[in-house]
Amino acid sequence: MTETLEESLLLQVNGLDLPDEKVRILHFLIQSLENNGYLSTPLEEIASVCHCSLTEAAEALALLQTLEPDGVGARTLGECLSIQLKKIAPDQALALRIVQDYLDLLGKNQIPAMARALHRPQKEVLEACSLIRSLNPKPGSSFDDRHYMPYIRPELVIIRFDGYFDILLNASSIPALRMNSYYLELLKEGKTEDTARYLRKKKEELEQIQSSIRQRSGTLLSLGKLIVEHQQDFFLHGPGHLHTFLQTTAASILRVHESVISRAARDKYLQCQYGIFPLSYFFVQGMDQKDEVKNKIRDFIEKEDKSHPYSDQKISDLLAAEGTNVSKRLVTKYRTAMQIPAMSGRRFYEK
Repeated sequence: MTETLEESLLLQVNGLDLPDEKVRILHFLIQSLENNGYLSTPLEEIASVCHCSLTEAAEALALLQTLEPDGVGARTLGECLSIQLKKIAPDQALALRIVQDYLDLLGKNQIPAMARALHRPQKEVLEACSLIRSLNPKPGSSFDDRHYMPYIRPELVIIRFDGYFDILLNASSIPALRMNSYYLELLKEGKTEDTARYLRKKKEELEQIQSSIRQRSGTLLSLGKLIVEHQQDFFLHGPGHLHTFLQTTAASILRVHESVISRAARDKYLQCQYGIFPLSYFFVQGMDQKDEVKNKIRDFIEKEDKSHPYSDQKISDLLAAEGTNVSKRLVTKYRTAMQIPAMSGRRFYEK
């Protein structure tokens, strides 16, 4: 298992020749960091908890910010990037000025506006922005986080073969229950009636649980087969190819109550060639047209000329030309939902 950010920083601090008091403050600062390497706790609170002056807390933070990874201990994105620039490119005054005063314009890819505000050639601003984009905005992200390690064990595994799919139950997700061999021997011997009666009752309870598990597994397997049948386009072509499929429909086909399907799908996962997905992902209500429009928008943007990207109105016009009438407002909504930047954020500027 790889080391955590905290372990890495503590190891670096232990290698420094520092007074015990400063080490104590540094340890507290390190333990106060977010997983991404930022410090969100105010220095006043640090000073209060550590029973030190604000100046001592600030000095300890300044020392922390000299450690690796570069940018650790920053309180804002601008400070994080500034720390990195001062370390790896101390002579890049323009890049430093941009991260300190023009991060908003950089985030919107407003290169010409920055060039005008800074009274610098656009080529120089582009080079500075290229350097800034090479920095790590989350210095702690490359470290192991042992506090939050959710493991997902899919109950169903879908294997694609030439012309058909195989739907398998993941045996490791099914609890194996059996009666202790010692108690089984006691039951066979039947030395006392009270003991035998008690063990028979427990054996019956175990058999009921085992029967319920078999029934649950059967329902899950049938549901998996049904999902593959109704969402075959997804398993053939991947995300973005789902069709309308309701839990009520599945319940009707399997001749069970809808609550059975709801329980069977809750917190259950399916693994296929495209990744691991919750079973609830495959139950879609009236999303066919929406997904189709989103796919078309994504295709238009992927194929556009990045030096002259499409506006949302232009995309709306292109969709209309294909017979799909979608307003500019809806194009904006779908594009934003897919986390695709606006036209200005997708524009590529020649250096």
